[in-house]
Amino acid sequence: MAKAKAWLANLSDGSRLTRVPWTNCSWERGRNQPESMSITIPTYTAAARALDLKNIATFGKTQLVISEGDTPVAAGAIGLPEYDASSQKYSIPGRGIWDEMNFRNIMPPSAYGVNPSNFLIPDPADPTKTAPNPAYGTYLSGLDLGSIAFSIVRQSLAAPNGALPIVVPDNRPGTHVRNWDALNFKSVGTALTDLTEVINGPDIRFSKRWKSGPSAQSIEFVMEAGTQDQPILRSASKPKWTFGTQRATGKGLKIKFMSDHFGTVFWGLAGAAQDTVLMTRSDSSVLQNAGFPLRDRVISDHGDVERLETLQGYSDNERRLAQFGPLEIWEFKVLKNGLVGVGDYDIGDLCQLRIKDDPIIKDGNYEREIVNMAGDGGPWITIQTAEVYQ
Repeated sequence: MAKAKAWLANLSDGSRLTRVPWTNCSWERGRNQPESMSITIPTYTAAARALDLKNIATFGKTQLVISEGDTPVAAGAIGLPEYDASSQKYSIPGRGIWDEMNFRNIMPPSAYGVNPSNFLIPDPADPTKTAPNPAYGTYLSGLDLGSIAFSIVRQSLAAPNGALPIVVPDNRPGTHVRNWDALNFKSVGTALTDLTEVINGPDIRFSKRWKSGPSAQSIEFVMEAGTQDQPILRSASKPKWTFGTQRATGKGLKIKFMSDHFGTVFWGLAGAAQDTVLMTRSDSSVLQNAGFPLRDRVISDHGDVERLETLQGYSDNERRLAQFGPLEIWEFKVLKNGLVGVGDYDIGDLCQLRIKDDPIIKDGNYEREIVNMAGDGGPWITIQTAEVYQ
């Protein structure tokens, strides 16, 4: 079977794709987070020597693109390369384009052209104090959460030298409000994560595509986000894989138990930095009624939240994820060019697993949700699935 392919390209516009050889190649992507990837280039080959790697693999300016067949599966800015002369290897890590948003602040383009002192004005309520200048804030309302995500990414792309090859859809109406003052220096990437973590928060991803087919000379990203009515990004595809039969299409089934969200009472805490403390609570009656003893969880990693209903949304979402007990992650491998190819499904899609003759899992068909995918350049793709949450 064909190996994965790797390219280096300009980060700012996705152009100047240069195919590179590799001896090690890996990629992984999950839900609502940047994918990770890496390649190791053998420098002893004539092709590698001709690349001039120190110049074409430039941190902050170059991106790494990996495809399985003609399907781009991972792309984004490279990390700091590492060269080992003794083993003649040049290693290049990378992170998905979402990661670039972690290095961009939520502020209008005009904020980059003024003295930072303009970010503050005399407080209208008390002239002896200062307050954020609303001229450099970002205030959004009447949108769904996905469109709020579109808006802050679109704004960052309009900043001086802010261009990236990202296609951002038009906004959609909704009922949500989000406000950010420039002097808070909230990163776009952190805000995207925050939006996905409230109750009914939308899935967000940056899908990758060739601009005009796999032979094109550029790569671009299409931003996607779930809607207010359908927050989960999910296609109509529903691949089926079998285990324990003579014609099994999957192998290496493992179950991992996770307790990241497990608890019975969830406390939300925010606002301490603004001298206005907000507190919320969300109780898991499902677990309590099932006989689970008290297990407190404190949700304090959204300290800049200013609206009580937003903080309540974070608490409610943690409770929702915990109500089924410890999370079961089913991990297995499938052929990337099998009856169901790697381009036929994505994170968030449902799949059906048929289990037979397993000593732990009862025979039957199990519907699960794809939450993680990874590859090592070889013929197999590793998939992780979780329970289907409504």
